[in-house]
Amino acid sequence: MKISISDGEILVDFTGSHFKDTEGNKEIVLSKTNFLIPVFKEIPKTSCYYNRNKVNPHYLNCNCKEYKSKLKLYPLRDVRRICKHIFFILTKNYSNNLDELTKILLEHQFWEKISEVYEINYQEEKLYLSFNEDLKFNTYLPENFSMEIIYLLSKK
Repeated sequence: MKISISDGEILVDFTGSHFKDTEGNKEIVLSKTNFLIPVFKEIPKTSCYYNRNKVNPHYLNCNCKEYKSKLKLYPLRDVRRICKHIFFILTKNYSNNLDELTKILLEHQFWEKISEVYEINYQEEKLYLSFNEDLKFNTYLPENFSMEIIYLLSKK
């Protein structure tokens, strides 16, 4: 991966998976990952109805056409598999049970239609990049993410 900044634009080249930082001494590992929504034990296993569709928020299932069309495209619990019914049940009824990364990725999947998620591992920390079809990207950083790492990843 190469990151460069030119005329106010950030350019990211994803043509490899293992890299060194700009200092040449720390390894950066990039993996294209299908962000899988974790199992939240606090969410009941029972089904409910939303807009005449049967939804199971624990197993992330719905009987709508949108969900069924994504069954063969994405693996179980993939954030891109979520239909609007599951999204609204999770964010309306169980928002307090979801971690911050899952909440943000659910919102971006629903509102921005993210199509790819990349995980970047650096010095035992993770950050995520997501892209939509227009190649608009978002960066997701953990709360305690080191600013030094961002600097090392972005400086020429």
